[in-house]
Amino acid sequence: MTEGTPEGTHPLAIPDAITAELDFRAVRRKGVGGSDVAAILGIHPYRSAHDVWLDKMGLAEKVENEAMLWGKLLEPLILGEYERRERVRLVRFSYPQSLFRHPQHPWMIGNLDALAPEARVGIDAKSTNWRQAHRWGDPGTDEMPEEVICQVQWYAAILADSIDRFDVALLLGQELRVYRVGPNADLQQAMIDICGEWWEVHVIGMTPPPADALTMTGYWMRRA
Repeated sequence: MTEGTPEGTHPLAIPDAITAELDFRAVRRKGVGGSDVAAILGIHPYRSAHDVWLDKMGLAEKVENEAMLWGKLLEPLILGEYERRERVRLVRFSYPQSLFRHPQHPWMIGNLDALAPEARVGIDAKSTNWRQAHRWGDPGTDEMPEEVICQVQWYAAILADSIDRFDVALLLGQELRVYRVGPNADLQQAMIDICGEWWEVHVIGMTPPPADALTMTGYWMRRA
């Protein structure tokens, strides 16, 4: 296992001189990330486009729940076991080296967990509990929640010249599963078109998208 930016990958999202002055959350406001895409498309089960807009405008408070905390703590273990089982050499990333951007669309950013450069595979580590098992198909397939598909296809678009496939290493309870996703050019282009317009209208134009009741309730409760 090594750390750094392997040859052939795209440049960092923000120059080092700037990232030295900004925290990770502030840097993510500079573009649409993989975890934002499904919310912008209206298919995320827990976030809306208005939630994303609040975050990009710096109006959303930073909230880290138990699931997010354990996801961060477990990520190195998941990647280590993936590396052992798949018999590949991983290049792991930590902030700010984990932030990449699309070479033609600088507003497209991705926070990557790891790459297997020799195998030309990107890897995203995730963990969840058995209550979410119904949302995942058989290991080895691309049957996974829509928000995860959007996320890895977004990363695949950013790293188009560097990878042939994206793997999701999922710790489901105490079972490690690996799901494999090939690039879908049509889906990627549709996401780029929709999210690019959304970015221009709502972030650059500073025009809030419609807010649903759940979004506004959560916003005001966090501010109370």
